Amino acid sequence: MHFIFYRATFSALAFIPLCCLGLEWNTYKGMEYVLVTTKMTWIEAQRYCSNFGGVLAQPETADINNYLKSLTDKTTWLWIGASNLPDKKTWEWHNPIKPIKFSDWQSSEPSHPNSEHCMVYWKSNEGFKWGDLQCTSRKGFLCQRTKSSEKDSSCSDKKPVGQKCMTICL
Repeated sequence: MHFIFYRATFSALAFIPLCCLGLEWNTYKGMEYVLVTTKMTWIEAQRYCSNFGGVLAQPETADINNYLKSLTDKTTWLWIGASNLPDKKTWEWHNPIKPIKFSDWQSSEPSHPNSEHCMVYWKSNEGFKWGDLQCTSRKGFLCQRTKSSEKDSSCSDKKPVGQKCMTICL
């Protein structure tokens, strides 16, 4: 955990965790994407992306899929925004729910239809491919959101959304 030092009015030294740091979003074809290495469950990752006005990334075309792979760096497991919940049969993108038309499943995936219901990028011998995984596993993830020209109201200097702006949570 990172801390900053803060001198209180009564001259005592306090530690404040830096819990709300800005993210660096990458723009591609009208969307913004960010790689988050903090490990969360699939549901937690969805909520996290939602807090920034986005959803788990949905590589709906080969072009977007290849772009997202370029962001993955050395992370070997990353949540993306599809699952076969609630029916455990049909894989769909979430937020909004829509069918998967483009596919980049690893050759042996999906491999566990009775227990693995959420989609990940995972680095296999075939490179980064889609796989199924238990939704309660803790992994990094990719978020996406519509590109916005709005200013971030939490930044005192009104930086564009996505540029680094530190907010201290108390």
